[in-house]
Amino acid sequence: MIGTPSRARRRGRLAALLALLSLLAVPGLVSAHAELRTSDPADGSTVEGTPGVIVADFTEALADGSRLVLRGPDGERVAEGRIHESNDTRMIIEPPELAAGDYEVRWTAVAEDGHVERGSYSFAVTAAATPEPTDSPSPTIPPTDAPADSPAPTPVPSVSPEPAEDGSPAADTTDALIPIVAALALVAIFGGFLLSRRRPSPRP
Repeated sequence: MIGTPSRARRRGRLAALLALLSLLAVPGLVSAHAELRTSDPADGSTVEGTPGVIVADFTEALADGSRLVLRGPDGERVAEGRIHESNDTRMIIEPPELAAGDYEVRWTAVAEDGHVERGSYSFAVTAAATPEPTDSPSPTIPPTDAPADSPAPTPVPSVSPEPAEDGSPAADTTDALIPIVAALALVAIFGGFLLSRRRPSPRP
């Protein structure tokens, strides 16, 4: 019976400790804190030219009232973002054309339970590199002392070869007349012979 009070005290202390731990754990379980997890451009980074989009991802879903604001080198507001349509843990900014300089992104994250977190990060923008022009070949200029137009060559008249003596028209005519003359001579001789036979012989 002597150990009974001691056991009771131990159980009481253990129960009190568990109750205390429960009280400490309950706020963490009930309230959600939307903290910045990653960003693009990253904090302290340098980008060349205007980024296409500025993105901030958070650890919890964001509720109405969350804001993402971009401020320029002079501290003036440049653009403001919104919660992404298909991802409620992300806010985005579609910035206009940015000049070179340092920029600050300020964010306000409202959790679904109404808890509000605020913070900021910065990045630098440098001018985009301009592509170097390519060297184009220079046009070739003809020399000025060259004649503009060269004279056309004078055609040389062609000389026809003289026909050979055997193929001349005179030779051909003479060759054709020889048989005719010979035939006429034969006809004359034959005709004279016939006439001489037909004449009567003279009477004594």
